[in-house]
Amino acid sequence: MSALAAPDVSAGMRRLIASEVLSSFGSMLSRLAMAWIAALFLDATPIQMAWLVIADVIAGALGTLLIGGWVDRHSRRMIMMLADGVRAAFMAGVVLLYLFDALSFWMLVVQSAMNGLAAMVFSIARSAWIADNVPNEGLTLRNSQMSAASSSSEAVAFGGGGWLFQLFGPVAALVTDTLSYIGSAWFLRGIPERLPDSPIPARAKTPWFSDVASGFHAVRASSVLKTLVVSDVLMTLSFSITSTVYMIFVTRDLAVSTGVQGLIFATGALGSLAGAAMAPSLGRKIGAGRSLAVGLLAAGIGAVCIPLAPSAAVVVVVLLVTHQIVGDTGSVIAMIHGRTLRQLHAPKGSRGRVDAAMRSVSQGITVVGALAGGLFASAIGTREALWVGAICLLLGAVLMWLLLSATDARETSSTETGQ
Repeated sequence: MSALAAPDVSAGMRRLIASEVLSSFGSMLSRLAMAWIAALFLDATPIQMAWLVIADVIAGALGTLLIGGWVDRHSRRMIMMLADGVRAAFMAGVVLLYLFDALSFWMLVVQSAMNGLAAMVFSIARSAWIADNVPNEGLTLRNSQMSAASSSSEAVAFGGGGWLFQLFGPVAALVTDTLSYIGSAWFLRGIPERLPDSPIPARAKTPWFSDVASGFHAVRASSVLKTLVVSDVLMTLSFSITSTVYMIFVTRDLAVSTGVQGLIFATGALGSLAGAAMAPSLGRKIGAGRSLAVGLLAAGIGAVCIPLAPSAAVVVVVLLVTHQIVGDTGSVIAMIHGRTLRQLHAPKGSRGRVDAAMRSVSQGITVVGALAGGLFASAIGTREALWVGAICLLLGAVLMWLLLSATDARETSSTETGQ
């Protein structure tokens, strides 16, 4: 990348980060609100809670199979703005349904599906924009900045979201979410436009299944990308099991109020910010692969704190806060280095298709995890299901240390030095 292009890239990153702050704020706030609406107003069962996750991930998985090549051929800016518009429109629809007392559980399922599809499209386009516009040696730093922006939003959304919901109801949270997507799209208007660096012409009519096949072929051709798939599978399985069960366990079994939950969730931002700050230096010291493993280990230790929580109020808060801080620190470190390795090892011009292929696998596993979480919670209990989620992360830490350590010398010297 030329020196003349650097100022535009920096300005584009600032606008992209501003967009991330707004969209993440709304997304995290609506994620809480939708779960609380289902659990408290619609009396959702564990299996029904699983369906909210399943709808989100199935739509996202199907979307990734269709849009990977589209992202590689078209303006990333346009795609991200379109995704924001879709999310704003559907969230506004949920607000209207709630106000007219016409909202049902299955309407929440439809909204979750559309949100999952749009969020996946946005994420793939954003990752491709960063990979195309940022030099290799700056990827980890830029990915860390994006994670820090998201974490800052998490602190505000979780810190005030529970009380906002408790004091003013779900409408205030959902309207805020709608406005955040509109603001995100407004900031995206100013990022520099750059044609995708693709060997396939933008207007070429390539069958969608050829795009899908090329993405999976690129993954199979790289040992690092294949290993990252294993990491993604275990992380996704853990997170989907936990997310399916967590709200029921904390809200019903532990009887933690939504206001207190919001404050607990807000502490996760401290861990996320710590992870974003630590990721570049940790990568320089031990390498990207080992950093990914260390992140998974910390995430697993944090996840263990959830099922350890008893019914005693003070101990519950301490353990749940520990999970948020330690677990989120590790999760962010793992995700940053996993994202950087994916951007580095995906062939230029095929980043959208590679990203789509890998995300489609993760999305499919999320469905399995959501179903497993609902079934485990119903059959053996919510606490036991949470133990399964924690074990998946600890297993992932061991495997990534063994499988990615060989890449660390090369990645440390070529991608981390100078950040």
